[in-house]
This record gives sequence, structure tokens and C-alpha cells, in this order.
Amino acid sequence: MYCDTYAFIQIIYLIKVILRIVSIALPIILIVRLTISLVKAIASNEDEMKKEINRCIKRIIYAVLIFFIPSIIGLSMNLIGQGNYKVAACWNEATYTNVTKAKSIKEINTIKNSVEYTDKSLALYIEKFEEDIDSEDIKKTEQLKKDLDIAYSNLDVEKATLLRKEFNAKVEEIRNDLKKKQWEEIEEKMPEIVEIVGSGVSSNGMQLVMAYEGNEGYCDGNKTMYSAKNIGDGTITAGYGVTNYDQALAISLGFGNYFPMKSGDCVPVSVLDTIFAKDYASRSDMVRQELAKYNLTWQQYQIDAVVSLAYNCGDSYISRLVKAYKDGGNQGIWNNGFNKCTRASNGNPIFNEGLMNRRKSEYNLFTTGNYNKGF
Repeated sequence: MYCDTYAFIQIIYLIKVILRIVSIALPIILIVRLTISLVKAIASNEDEMKKEINRCIKRIIYAVLIFFIPSIIGLSMNLIGQGNYKVAACWNEATYTNVTKAKSIKEINTIKNSVEYTDKSLALYIEKFEEDIDSEDIKKTEQLKKDLDIAYSNLDVEKATLLRKEFNAKVEEIRNDLKKKQWEEIEEKMPEIVEIVGSGVSSNGMQLVMAYEGNEGYCDGNKTMYSAKNIGDGTITAGYGVTNYDQALAISLGFGNYFPMKSGDCVPVSVLDTIFAKDYASRSDMVRQELAKYNLTWQQYQIDAVVSLAYNCGDSYISRLVKAYKDGGNQGIWNNGFNKCTRASNGNPIFNEGLMNRRKSEYNLFTTGNYNKGF
């Protein structure tokens, strides 16, 4: 098909329609004027009548030529199009039927891209929480995708639109169910985490980061060993966001034999939970030390928001965020802090979206004190 996009064939078709309207309307106008002129000429003298007849003959010729303009252009385009000139070759294809078909193809592709994006997002959840997802839910999404494929092939936009809504709703249901299970597990684990570092460390803040980070799953059904995995950019992660970057802390805590982790390693839950808790407490102290440099005082929820970002993006953000707040308040801390760590190292657009959502949630916590369980 030479008209390779909906926008292109639509423009060509519109030009053809305008030309056809003009080719019909103008001859009619000329004929009406011709009739009026003849009536006037009959009432005039013989010389005037002859002049008017000559003018009428010219108008008839013009009317005939105008009427055949679309046909002449079509023939010309057909001849030129044989030389693979895109516009000319598209001319004859630009019919109402093909325009309608092109529109359907465009809408179907939009739906398909949307479903594929959502499906990739679901695949990340399945990879990470497969044992927690109801198999019937997975079967339902697979059937919806099969039904969507049929709608795609039939260019059934209405059916595909309804199925996309159903698919998105099902995926959202799976996500929410996982988030609920995730939060329940975190709450159950919190007394042990707090015991590691004492009550002086924000349990709300630790729960929030754990909810953001999630964990990479377990090696055993009893959930005593975390599974270490490559998260897609070469970073080996296990437990609630503990990575090989925490090797120095692990060694200082006496857990050096488990580091550096390799993908597929199994590390005791108690080991990684201890590293997480100590790491969180250390970052909280770093924030307070940085605040003291500028004689600033923050609420606990503001400290927790900054620790969450630092846990995800690096400790250098702590001094950066505190200074941004000192210089520009809430807007400064967004422009020069939270809004700066929104690109995933692996470039995955789904990860980018997740990072931006996390930054907005952290900033909302910083400005309102609203702990939203990480989702």
C-alpha cells in the first residue's frame, strides 16, 4: 500500500473530495449564469445576442473542462505513480473504503501498543512475584490477549477497545492484590526489623522503602532465604533492595561471606534484613548531620522521604536535597533533587515510569506527611 499512514491517505482523500465538489459545483454555477445571460440576450438586440452566445460557448467549454479535472488528475497521477512517486501512487488508493481501513489500522495499533506496554509491566510483576499471583488470574490475562489478537486481525476497533479495558482492569487487579500481600508481609516483618535498630529509627519510613523496593523473591517455601537476582542493569539485588553495593556494610556487620552476591545465590533473610535496617538507620543519621550544617530542622516524614530517595539513587542526594531545600524550599527540593533521579539505568520506559511515580510519591510525603504505603 503506497498510502502508508492514515494521516497521509486522509489528506490525499480530502484533496480528491474537494476537487470533486469543485468539479460539480463550478459547472452548475456556470450553467446557471449561462442561462441567465441567454435570457437577457434574447431580450437584447441581435449583435448583443451573438456576443452572449460566444461567451456561453466558452463557459460551456470551461464547465466541461472543470468537470473532468479530477479524471485528468487521476490519469496523470496513475502515469506518474508508475515511477514510484509516493503522492501520485497513493492517489488512486485514497478511497473512502481505504481511508476507513487505514483509520481502523491506526486505532488498532494504538490499542496494541498500549496492551503490549501493560503486558510488559505485568511480566515484571510475574517475574518478581510469580508464587504470589493467582494462576487463574494469569490464565485470564492470557485468554484476553488471545481474544485481542483476533480483534486485531479483524480490525474490530470496538471489540479491541473493550478488551483492552478489561485487560487493563485485570492487570490493575493483580497489581493491587500483590501490593496488599506485599504490605501485609512487611507489617508482619516490621517488629523484627525494628528490633535490629531500636525504636529510634522510623518504622514508617522503613516500611515505605520496603514497599517501594519489594523483594526479589525467596529460594524456599518457608521464606527463610532471599533469592539474589540481576534486576536488568547488572546490579545483583536480594531482599528489600540490598545490592552488592552494600558489600562494605555487610563485611562490617560480619556477613562478608555472602558478598559479592551472584544471580541465583540464596542469602538468609536475617542477614539481608539486618543489612537493610542498619543501612536505613545510617542514612537517617546522614540526613540529620547534613541538616545540622545549615541549622535546619525537619519533621520525621521529611527525613523519611529523603532517605527513600537516597536509598534508591545514592547517598550523594542527601547533601544535594538538603542544600536544595535551604536555597529554594519545597520547589527547590523538587527541581534540584526529587526530579533529578527519574531515569532507569537500563533505559526501560516501564522502569522510568515507576521511578517518576516513586519520586512524586516521595515528594508528596515530604510536603504533606502522607505515608501512602509506597503505592
